[in-house]
Amino acid sequence: MKTLFLGSSGFIGRSLLDSLQHMEEVTVLRRDTGQKSKGKSKIVYGSLDDPETLSILARGKFDRVIDSSWIGLPNRDSINNKKNLLTKKRLIETMSESGVKEFNAMGSCLEYGSLTGEVSEESVGVEVEDFGQTKLAVLQHLRESGMSFRWFRIFYVVGVGQHYDSLLNTAIRSLSSGEDFLANDPSKSFDFIALSDVIQGISVALNSNNIWGVFNLGKGELISINSLVNIIRSHFNKPTLSLSENFGMYANINKLRNATGWQPKATLDSVVSEILLSMQGK
Repeated sequence: MKTLFLGSSGFIGRSLLDSLQHMEEVTVLRRDTGQKSKGKSKIVYGSLDDPETLSILARGKFDRVIDSSWIGLPNRDSINNKKNLLTKKRLIETMSESGVKEFNAMGSCLEYGSLTGEVSEESVGVEVEDFGQTKLAVLQHLRESGMSFRWFRIFYVVGVGQHYDSLLNTAIRSLSSGEDFLANDPSKSFDFIALSDVIQGISVALNSNNIWGVFNLGKGELISINSLVNIIRSHFNKPTLSLSENFGMYANINKLRNATGWQPKATLDSVVSEILLSMQGK
């Protein structure tokens, strides 16, 4: 199966591409001409917002697309969102017209807006901000494209390689330098999921020929920010911080679990240990 992979330089994209290196026909789109091919993958240099690049990709006659790209992250303002929406619309139209049968893309739990408690793929978001609305608009274009699709609605991913200013990285840097770290909103709770579990969930879905649609990818439980910070503090022998009742939104993951047997396995403690080891190796 000829696969086009987009977004290989991103936090999730890098690890997802690594998991696909056994595949024979993977073509990766890259902006940076200095980047070399990895494993068996081939490289096309260009940008999704360039019409000539889209023409080149259309001539590739791909069977499927795996799209983990989003231009400009971590910027999620309305201008950048609008740019991404136009780019995704052109991409989806081009891929559909060129004969692509299968399109796999990364959604976001922000599509649920300010909902609290357990949310399933059928839950309708409320007070959805612009980024979430933009993701939903891209999803609608996919629904109308005629292609079979999987839309991975990803919750709060933690792991090696995430943004420098993420909560985990900021707390680790502070504590490793001898400073204390106190979160601004310690009682806020999120559905944190390890990067390795996200990659495994996407991989098992990609290898299942008969499951399509929207899939939640979360741990399926709430963890407060202070609980996460306490895990980090324990690695530096710091006293634990007080906890409050968890309140927030978490994923119902039954759809993907029932279809594939996928189950998140990594603990947040193991994620913190992995990040610390990666920092020591630098």
